[in-house]
Amino acid sequence: MGGRVTAVKPVVELAVGEYLSGLAAATPVPGGGSAAALAGAMGSGLLCMVTRIAMRKAKDAPAQESLRWLEIEFERCLENLGVLSQEDIDAYDAVVLARKEAGKESRRFADCVAEATRVPLDTADAADRALRIADRLRPLALPVTVSDFETGCYLLETAFKGGMANAAINLPDLHPDHREQFQQRYDALSKKRSK
Repeated sequence: MGGRVTAVKPVVELAVGEYLSGLAAATPVPGGGSAAALAGAMGSGLLCMVTRIAMRKAKDAPAQESLRWLEIEFERCLENLGVLSQEDIDAYDAVVLARKEAGKESRRFADCVAEATRVPLDTADAADRALRIADRLRPLALPVTVSDFETGCYLLETAFKGGMANAAINLPDLHPDHREQFQQRYDALSKKRSK
């Protein structure tokens, strides 16, 4: 099954095979930005699972409380990144439509490119947040879930790098009204993960 994955059915409601077919199709969406966000959602899901397994074995109230906080945070990350996966599709669709209908010099096109830059930066930001939260889970995770923990972190690192790559490709096309703001945000995110 090939073809486009559009806003008719949000990414998080698609069957895995349907989304993968959309990725493999010779169409621009879903593309790297959507896939990066979805990778982050999967990573957050794995870390949520690791948290919940640790909660079943936690022996004291402080550990339970910490794990409950982590569970809530990873649930938020999962939901946020799932939404961003669809937002990336919608943002790029809007760029293509604005280019066709209004032209590359139009304000509408400029605003659409800005949105198509914001979404992957939000993806990178959300992935970075989840990775920082994961640092708090690491000492509480059970040995049996170490590979799940590591896989979750790798998926979140992919989400971060993919989000940054998709933002970077848009930076040169930004209107001067948007360029400085997004360049500063991009640079700040780059520094966060290089520490």
